[in-house]
Amino acid sequence: SHPLPPTPTHFHPLLPTPMHPNKPPCPSAPTHGPHTPKVAGCWVGASTNCHETTEGWRARRRAAPLPPAKCSRDFDCSGANGRCIGSECVCSPGWAGSRCGQVAWKQRSARTPFDIDAAHMRGWWTWGASPAIDDGGKHHLFVSQISNDCGIHHYQTNSRIVHMTAPAATGPYTPAADFDVLPPRASHWDDGATHGVTVHRLPNRSWALYYMGFEKNWPQPTHPNCTAGSGEAWANTTFGDHAGRRIGIALSESLDGPWRRLDAPIFGPASDAWDNFDVSNPAPIFMRSGRVVLVYKGRGSRTQAMGLAFGSSPLGPFVRNDSGAAPAHGFVGGEDPFCYQDERTAILHCFTHTGNGESGAGGHAYSEDGVHWTQGEMAFTGRVQWSSGNTSVLLRRERPQILLIRSAIANGANSSLTHSSVIGHPAANGANSSLGHPSVIFTSAQDCRAPAADAGSVCRSYTMLEEVDLA
Repeated sequence: SHPLPPTPTHFHPLLPTPMHPNKPPCPSAPTHGPHTPKVAGCWVGASTNCHETTEGWRARRRAAPLPPAKCSRDFDCSGANGRCIGSECVCSPGWAGSRCGQVAWKQRSARTPFDIDAAHMRGWWTWGASPAIDDGGKHHLFVSQISNDCGIHHYQTNSRIVHMTAPAATGPYTPAADFDVLPPRASHWDDGATHGVTVHRLPNRSWALYYMGFEKNWPQPTHPNCTAGSGEAWANTTFGDHAGRRIGIALSESLDGPWRRLDAPIFGPASDAWDNFDVSNPAPIFMRSGRVVLVYKGRGSRTQAMGLAFGSSPLGPFVRNDSGAAPAHGFVGGEDPFCYQDERTAILHCFTHTGNGESGAGGHAYSEDGVHWTQGEMAFTGRVQWSSGNTSVLLRRERPQILLIRSAIANGANSSLTHSSVIGHPAANGANSSLGHPSVIFTSAQDCRAPAADAGSVCRSYTMLEEVDLA
């Protein structure tokens, strides 16, 4: 009853079809995440509900183990994530699997980058964060914070972008002096909320915060307050509107600000294009040629999909692929992209949120030209091993943002890596923040499904990181 769409991705023939809603639930595995509530002696997590959605089933099939790869060139190894030697893929550091398409995680490296129980975090939900490092070696994190004890369903009404700093990539991060860095702006196109930030260093060595903004479309003069006892009955039924989503940018000479936002969006829907409703999830790639590839999520009257646009400046204007006639070529589902160009191979890669749970979360696509993309296997899933040694399966793991690192000898066989060569540091040999390969991956996370009210501390979403094993 749910036929799968045509896709180049391998589907495992031995996995079952989606479970019927009337079948009894299967046994739950322990899922001990930071915010998993303990109820009646059991940990309530993603694995307690085995009545999968069709989306979840498709993601699980995509994530099934693939047969051994037979490669004919390096590109066959998930976009040159390894070398093709004797028709077999030999993976580069940081990658695993027969096709070198799975992230190789450092053991016991998953953690929260800031104290989610600290006093300044009370009333917060967060939904991912974007990392960077300045020329002095200080680490910065730009976080999508959802205020007033409202949950992720309120991201279009209550999200704002805040700034935190730390002495190391893995934290602990604390509020910066300009903490409330990109709040909603009254009487502007982004007066409702700001969300989904991604930080990049531009070719002129200045910095940019790409984000999606929302128009305020509710009648009350304030933003919803979901705190228990607030008396705002309307808060839990006010979620904003996708139709107001646009892509904006803020610029600064320093990660410590001040930040200057442009008055208008740099990219929006087009009435004559496939994405004529709204656009979001910006992921720019700064090419060595000076061209900018903008990967994004678009929504139109017929579809929601990944889109491509191209420009000669980080500020645009951007021209849609195929003159806006169709979405990006080669992406299979997905959203929340983060994209980069591997400095050793020049291949473009995009991580996306694709599926969730035991067998989905991190999609991966790659391209030689930025126009034609190949969908790879699932790069990572919701299963994580925390620094405590506990393992959990997250209900949701989304919005991947990556701290990139460069090889000590770019484009060479020597893959010795140090954090002194993180993108943006003087040792990085240039300002282009799209060049490198993954070192630390930040995502949003949620251990269990929030109640219908989408408020309070039960099943609160948070931000996590996990280190890539580059040994």
